[in-house]
Amino acid sequence: MAEEYEAQGDGWDMPTGVMPVGKERIIRAAASGDVPEVRRLISLGTIPLPYLLYHACATDKTKALETLLEAGGTVEANARSIYGWTSLGQAASQGHDKCVAMLLAAGVDPNRRVLNDHFDHTPLQLAMRPPRPGHLRACYLLLRAGATIPPDTENPYLLKVAAAGGLRAYEKAHRARLAATLARVVFPRLPVDALSHVAAFAFHTGAY
Repeated sequence: MAEEYEAQGDGWDMPTGVMPVGKERIIRAAASGDVPEVRRLISLGTIPLPYLLYHACATDKTKALETLLEAGGTVEANARSIYGWTSLGQAASQGHDKCVAMLLAAGVDPNRRVLNDHFDHTPLQLAMRPPRPGHLRACYLLLRAGATIPPDTENPYLLKVAAAGGLRAYEKAHRARLAATLARVVFPRLPVDALSHVAAFAFHTGAY
C-alpha cells in the first residue's frame, strides 16, 4: 500500500507528517489540549479543519485529535480530500486504533469509503490491508460502530464474525465458550452465568 499511497498522495496538499510553514502553532496548541486557542486559530481560516484532523490521525496524535474534535466539532470529520482520503480511512489503514475509536465516538461514518485511483475501500477494508499493529482492534471498533463486512473478504477474523451472524452474535458465542472453559478448568465453584460476566470483562470477547 505504501507504493500506491506515494504514487498519488493523500490530497491534502502536503505530504503526510508535514505541516504548512507557519502553521505549527495550531498543532502545538492541539497537542497541549488548549481548546480556546485552537478555536481561535481555526476561526482565522488559515488552515482547514479537515486537514488538521487528517494530520492528527496520520501521525497518531490522539491528544491533538481529541482537542480538534472538541474545538471544531465533528461535522468536517467526514470530509474527503481531493484524492478521496478521509481521517477515519487514514487512521484505519495505519492501525491507529485509538484515533479510530475517537472518530467513531464523535459520530464519523464507519462505512464512508476512500475513493481514488487506487482505492474504493471502506475503513474496515483498509484496516485489513495490510495488517498493522492495531488493525484487529480497529476492525473490532469499526464493526461495533456498524461497519459492513465486505462479502468477498478472506480475513479469518471477519469470516468468523460473518459466520456467527454479526459481531453481537459472535461476541455472545465467544463469551459463552470462554465461560464454559473457565467453569471447567479455572473456576469450578462459580456458575457459568457469573463466569460469562467475568469473561466479558477480562477478555474483550468478540475482539479476536
